[in-house]
Amino acid sequence: MVTTQVEELSAGYQAPNRAGEFRTYFTANGLVIIPRQLPDGGALPWRLELRLSGWSGSGMQTLLSAPPVVQENRVDYRRGGLSEWYVNDEAGLKQVFRID
Repeated sequence: MVTTQVEELSAGYQAPNRAGEFRTYFTANGLVIIPRQLPDGGALPWRLELRLSGWSGSGMQTLLSAPPVVQENRVDYRRGGLSEWYVNDEAGLKQVFRID
């Protein structure tokens, strides 16, 4: 885990993507994606937040936060029968869901 460049984010895992010029922070509450290099003055020109809040099979199921599990360039969030993972490579950031 590392400290972040974004003040309100607690320490978490981060992955720079040089090809896409963005940086992703993986926290127990979801992802925050910002430009890889901040402009002078430090103001963010853009920010994207992703958070999975629920899923439906036989009725909407609310999901609790899950700690990110890291293995090489892949980050997994495991929530019982639902797995969510991200792969960071030169093609970008790939998001995958698996429902058991």
